[in-house]
Amino acid sequence: MIRPYYNLDDDVHRSGYYGGSRYHGGGMRIGSPLLPGVKGIIFTCIGVFILQFILRGQSPELFDRFLDLFSYTPADAFGRGRIWQVVTYMFLHGGLFHILFNMFFLWMIGGLVEGRLGTKRFLWLFFIAGVSGAIAQGLLFPGMPTIGASAGVLGVAAACGMLFPDMMILVFFIFPMKMKHFVILLAVIDILSAVEGGGNIAHWAHLAGLGAGYLFVKFEPRVTPVILPRWRRLTGLLLRLKGRSTGRFRGFVDRGESVHIDDDAEYQREVDRILDKIFREGTSSLTREENDFLKKTSERYRKK
Repeated sequence: MIRPYYNLDDDVHRSGYYGGSRYHGGGMRIGSPLLPGVKGIIFTCIGVFILQFILRGQSPELFDRFLDLFSYTPADAFGRGRIWQVVTYMFLHGGLFHILFNMFFLWMIGGLVEGRLGTKRFLWLFFIAGVSGAIAQGLLFPGMPTIGASAGVLGVAAACGMLFPDMMILVFFIFPMKMKHFVILLAVIDILSAVEGGGNIAHWAHLAGLGAGYLFVKFEPRVTPVILPRWRRLTGLLLRLKGRSTGRFRGFVDRGESVHIDDDAEYQREVDRILDKIFREGTSSLTREENDFLKKTSERYRKK
């Protein structure tokens, strides 16, 4: 449907994964390089689609069971505990045209985005957009089954429009358009289609995916440096505190008075109390004594 073309000497290709030297000769090019994240998504979707085809032909009953388990139905995902469906639905497709369009679109632009963000951040983008689409669909249509990678792919498209707004593409291989304008066009089409009813297409999921992609590129660079170090410190502390202690450190009761804790179970209860407090109120709520206690505990676990 779209064909990106660009001057290989421009700033788009001197930045990100093109690096200014990967391609030479200028001119037009179809698609983007098949980087690991894009490749993994495409190959997984193709593999699952082949499995769907085999199951449908060999055992319709087993095929229906397969769809029931892994397609996304909000009432099942949240009502029956099948929470994995908010992710697995992205790898299922309803027909050949459905998967071809999604995978073709992802191949056309995915490498550009992955090259700029890196594989880990690209995969986070894809899955956050896909899960956002599932949540939006669930809020509006809790009983409707949904499959397809469209929300995740459109999240990548929105990111591409943010990262490479002036990159020219050929819509239907004919009409030249800037990437940012193409993303806006996609959003307008989905809004109009959703308002009119949308048929069997999850237009609200598409819009949520587009919105998630936009927000990811806009805010992730600012949010991650703040959250990630704190998350790593907290998870590291939790890992170090996992298991039982011999109870030879000092613990603290609610008023901050220090006491010796010699019993393993009592010591563990004190650790659990402080960790519960962290989860409820944050690390800033800890007293100086509680911080000292956790520091001594973590030092002991490092020595083990």
